[in-house]
Amino acid sequence: MTTRPRERLLFVPPDPPPMSFAAYRSIQALNWSALKHLSRSPAHYLARLLDPGVDTASLKRGRAVHVAVLEPERFASLYAVWDGRRSGKDWEAFEAAERLAGREVLTAKEYELAKALAIAVRGDPVAARYVTGVRTEQSIGWTYRRPEFEGLAGYEMACKARLDAVSQLGIVDLKTSRDGSPSAFGREVLRLEYHVQAAWYVDGYRAQTGRELPWSWVVVEATAPHVVQVYQATEDVLELGRERYRELLDLLHACQRDNHWPGYATSEMPIQLPRWAWPQDEDVEDIGLEFGSQEESHAF
Repeated sequence: MTTRPRERLLFVPPDPPPMSFAAYRSIQALNWSALKHLSRSPAHYLARLLDPGVDTASLKRGRAVHVAVLEPERFASLYAVWDGRRSGKDWEAFEAAERLAGREVLTAKEYELAKALAIAVRGDPVAARYVTGVRTEQSIGWTYRRPEFEGLAGYEMACKARLDAVSQLGIVDLKTSRDGSPSAFGREVLRLEYHVQAAWYVDGYRAQTGRELPWSWVVVEATAPHVVQVYQATEDVLELGRERYRELLDLLHACQRDNHWPGYATSEMPIQLPRWAWPQDEDVEDIGLEFGSQEESHAF
């Protein structure tokens, strides 16, 4: 009996129920934005949980780029430009009016950059297929179940995610990068654990909808000429990310169970320097030198 190879999904499955961002944030469940801090240490995760932080200028610029690329028809209605000093009565009146209208304020430089990145992505014949006709900000929720294993009790964890976009080609994650070349972005994926995020979203989408979608990164460089590249997450990359988020969930469960949130280590440890800090041994055979006995070396 032969098995049919898994076919690439060429249609869009039913949408998860629409949900506002405020409603999504109110859901008491774990998301990747919180879990990723556990990769540094449980102490950092707990600190982030107790103090989520404030909205930063970098986050605002990122949101503007996402809207410009994925929802260009809404960009002008959601963003306004102010390029003067952000102080004084004129600024306060302008900001209040824009906030009332539901618009965020960008500088002229931020506004033009968002538009330039959108033109680059949507003008790229490959990337355009991934960002055209998408459904944005899809909220999903599921329960992760860890069965009992080798005498360790199982557990359940409520999880959630909000996807950048879902298209006919799968789940799309838009990234801006200083260097979008294959080797540089590959390092960035590992360093920032983008592959773990990808597995988290793919698995969550499958848990809610019963369908598994491919995952792709649409990467656009932040500086001119704004080169665009689409990268697809292969199954082995997703499996690597899957193993990692499961490790983090196990760690989180242990921390919650014991109410213990350690830092990097619970005792002294030797300092670790990068490999390049150490002198590299050279193979003397490779450099053409020959050595005799000690007596021979002193016989002049």
